[in-house]
Amino acid sequence: MVGLVQDYLAGKLALERFCEEYEYLWNFERPDGLAGPEVTLFEQLFDTVSWYSPFAKERQDNPAFKDEGQIVEKILSIREGLGEAWKKRRDPG
Repeated sequence: MVGLVQDYLAGKLALERFCEEYEYLWNFERPDGLAGPEVTLFEQLFDTVSWYSPFAKERQDNPAFKDEGQIVEKILSIREGLGEAWKKRRDPG
């Protein structure tokens, strides 16, 4: 999951693709070995990513939908929250 986030931050993935892949990973291929705080933080990212919408009208009509800035803000807060664990966790997904 960290690898996927890093790929997005490095510009290797478009946001829509990142969100799709992150949702899939979280729902179907969640890595073993996530500890309590990691689970909480990655779940928070899932909760944000799952509400991504590229459509301004949709976000205007339903404020629950998130834009790219909100997704990036959450990613950066997750990275900060994980601290050293972020650097150590270099999983393939």
